[in-house]
Amino acid sequence: MKRSFLTVLVFCVFVCCSPLLAATSYGVAGSFDSWNPADPASQLNLADGLWSLETFLHAGVLEYKFVADHAWQVNWGDDWMAAVAYNLLWIIRGIPCLYYGEEISFMRGAPQDICGNDYTLDTTGCAYFGDNLVGTALAKTKAHPLYQHIKRLNCIRRQIPALQKAPMGMTREWGSGMSFVRDYNSGQSYVAVGLAAGNGQDVTVVGVRNGLYRDAVTGNNIQVGNGAISFHVKGNSAGIYVLNGPGKIGEDGVYLR
Repeated sequence: MKRSFLTVLVFCVFVCCSPLLAATSYGVAGSFDSWNPADPASQLNLADGLWSLETFLHAGVLEYKFVADHAWQVNWGDDWMAAVAYNLLWIIRGIPCLYYGEEISFMRGAPQDICGNDYTLDTTGCAYFGDNLVGTALAKTKAHPLYQHIKRLNCIRRQIPALQKAPMGMTREWGSGMSFVRDYNSGQSYVAVGLAAGNGQDVTVVGVRNGLYRDAVTGNNIQVGNGAISFHVKGNSAGIYVLNGPGKIGEDGVYLR
């Protein structure tokens, strides 16, 4: 049967917050499934070390939240954990998504939504965020390290077509790092990526195209002639080596450096 007026949305989740690591299943619940956290069709699948879900959605405005073990979760994690997660979400295949307020760790530790009779909206992640976007508070919001981190990730993604629409391949994952390649239109835009969580990581990606690579994070240049690229990534940062790329994009921050 031919599908019409449908859009494919790819959910990509990186679980970096230790209280969630004990969960055995992850999913999404939203307006597309009547906010049912136990819907079998909305459970993420584990492959190559990544939890993901591909589902057909009707075009239009949709809302959703992530769930673990079929239950709503609180907003956990330190800022560096969030930065590591954003590095992955903005660079792998899929649409990067952000809850309002995450850019300043808004309501950290609170439930995402009302989860009992003793809760009101102002004690959850659904609390009113608008006060952080007006007057002198706006400048403070924009100065937050996570706000600046996301701003730079947006700048990098915007200038590299492969990060927006290329498939993802040659994925490799280990304890505190990950590497992969994104190749758009047979080399029209080509990126070798290395990610580091916590500690710095030495990354080698084998089977890449030969040529001159420039890192969008540090501006480092590497000439590849043997189909392999090796580089170091500082803790909680990323190496985004673009074949014939523009070089460094944006300014160093607390995490991308």
